Amino acid sequence: MYPECDDEHPCQGLGEHAHFRSFGMAFLTLFRIATGDNWNGIMKDTLREECEEGDDCLRNCCVSPYFAPLFFVVFVLMAQFVLVNVVVAVLMKHLEESHKQVSPTVSLILHPPSHSSQDLPPCP
Repeated sequence: MYPECDDEHPCQGLGEHAHFRSFGMAFLTLFRIATGDNWNGIMKDTLREECEEGDDCLRNCCVSPYFAPLFFVVFVLMAQFVLVNVVVAVLMKHLEESHKQVSPTVSLILHPPSHSSQDLPPCP
């Protein structure tokens, strides 16, 4: 499920801290890809020509040359879309909160309360 890295075939993205050998590291690797950190290097590592073909392959396995780029590009685009929407949502929430804090002050400045002579205390 992952290519072997050696002097003859160095890895561009996969390695000790980015691999699919366990669920936890696979999840962290996908998070790394979602943030855009060397996702194209990891994709290139999955597209090696020197690999073992077979259904029972455990090391240095081949990946479909059509499926891997499709998966990585779609995954990166969807992840970037979600991350941008989260950032926009947070910014809109803070803008709304700051607008609510400023609104009473602005309305007092633009429309000061009018006091009639009956509301004012008598002068000494």
